[in-house]
Amino acid sequence: MYDKSLRLHLLPSELIVKGFVKGEEQCNYECYLLELVNKSSFFISLSHGQSYSAPESEAHGECDCISDAYQLDFKLIGGNTPLQARSLLSNQKYLLAEGVLATGSPKEKDRSIQATLIHAALRDYSYPQLCDLRKENPKGQGIKNDVCQFLMTLEKKKNLLLFFPYSFSFDTEYKLEEGSQQITFAINSDFCNAMKYRNHVAPGLDTFLCFIYSEYLVVLKALNETLSIVDHISLKNSPTYKKLLDYSSNL
Repeated sequence: MYDKSLRLHLLPSELIVKGFVKGEEQCNYECYLLELVNKSSFFISLSHGQSYSAPESEAHGECDCISDAYQLDFKLIGGNTPLQARSLLSNQKYLLAEGVLATGSPKEKDRSIQATLIHAALRDYSYPQLCDLRKENPKGQGIKNDVCQFLMTLEKKKNLLLFFPYSFSFDTEYKLEEGSQQITFAINSDFCNAMKYRNHVAPGLDTFLCFIYSEYLVVLKALNETLSIVDHISLKNSPTYKKLLDYSSNL
């Protein structure tokens, strides 16, 4: 079991919506994930000591993180509706010059968006029900579509690093490893059938899931459909993450 005071907080728009800060080329979660992967002894071991780089082009479906020995694709898995809500309802940001940030009104002030919590939505689906939903392939905005889009992501024939764009906290202060284990237990409860689906549609390919806790990116790997911790990467290792986080505190 895990501490029921566990809370999760969707990351600011600057950290998860590509291009949200106009004029900032690095406003892209792929940029800071690449920096963090290159600071991970676990991922560097997979590349046999070689640093990873971004592809020169993604015109032919290239992975986001490549080395000669190992390649990895980054996927944000928060659901389409939460990202849409963040993008449309947050104050807009404009980088006018180095260190000069301007803030504008949201794109839409008076609109409300019902956002799907993908981890909570998955609780309502058994493995057979996920398979049936994928066959149904629902259209339009809503929970079914968000879950189906997630299943389509899991079908990618690549090694995947699934970025769950939330930070976690507890009422009680835990050491990093203990808190991470409790969060991992909760995530396994929610994503177990999704990992079973991934194992079925993409056997032999690696699947990682990461989230933020206590100033670290916590990386889990799916082993026999169960997610287990393989690394903790300090967020201080990413200049891009720190820069975008600073932008988010500028109102």
